[in-house]
Amino acid sequence: MDILLIRHGIAQDREDFALRGQADELRELTPKGKRKMRDVALGLKKLVPSLHALASSPLVRAVQTADIVMDVYGQSSRVLLPALSPRGEREDVLEWLQQHPRQECLALIGHAPDLGALASWLLTGNVGLWLPLKKGGACLLKWDEQVIVGQGKLAWLLTASQLQEL
Repeated sequence: MDILLIRHGIAQDREDFALRGQADELRELTPKGKRKMRDVALGLKKLVPSLHALASSPLVRAVQTADIVMDVYGQSSRVLLPALSPRGEREDVLEWLQQHPRQECLALIGHAPDLGALASWLLTGNVGLWLPLKKGGACLLKWDEQVIVGQGKLAWLLTASQLQEL
């Protein structure tokens, strides 16, 4: 099984948003963030030509990122997975992953540092470590069979700029 982890694109400034009294969950991608994310998605498609399923955090910036990825891939549906929200339960993400056949490629869209911590946990089985995923960055994790914590392999880890260059 292959798992593509994607951090959401550039969103509105957290502090400015909070000063206006709005909940962080509602922060949107900026126009620049949307443009960059489209280029990132085009680069991702060159490396990972097809996705079988896509799950995203229900936060607005992750949903918008998922919309862009789905548009590039021609994907018509996604699952909103609360476990991909900040401080979500990684065991719930694992349960969702393990419901899929081992030959599939799945995409997960979420937030830092949780997404990087999820990647590290899936790869090593250790809690407390994390792979740095910058905004719009992605990594591909691979398993020969079903997803088992601590038995994955990191195929690649790329920044948004590197993906845009593809």
